[in-house]
Amino acid sequence: MKVLDLSAGNRAVWFNKAHPCATYIDIRPEVQPDIVADSRALPANIGEDFDLVVFDPLHKNGAATGNMVRNYGHWTAEQITEIIGETARRSK
Repeated sequence: MKVLDLSAGNRAVWFNKAHPCATYIDIRPEVQPDIVADSRALPANIGEDFDLVVFDPLHKNGAATGNMVRNYGHWTAEQITEIIGETARRSK
């Protein structure tokens, strides 16, 4: 099985944070993903042969200076919706 995690971050949804079946993607190099990329513009070399795509939705922050910003960055509802929509279109 091949798993693609589109928002790896600190891998909060994983019991095994280095699962051998998973490819971890994140835009932030400091979280050490397998591939540094924006989930809204995935490189072609990622491919389409994954059995499962994991997307732990980015957290909508109330403000750019909120406590969650330190861990997750600042995302608006519109940006989160755009990421989910782009991923769905690409997977068809």
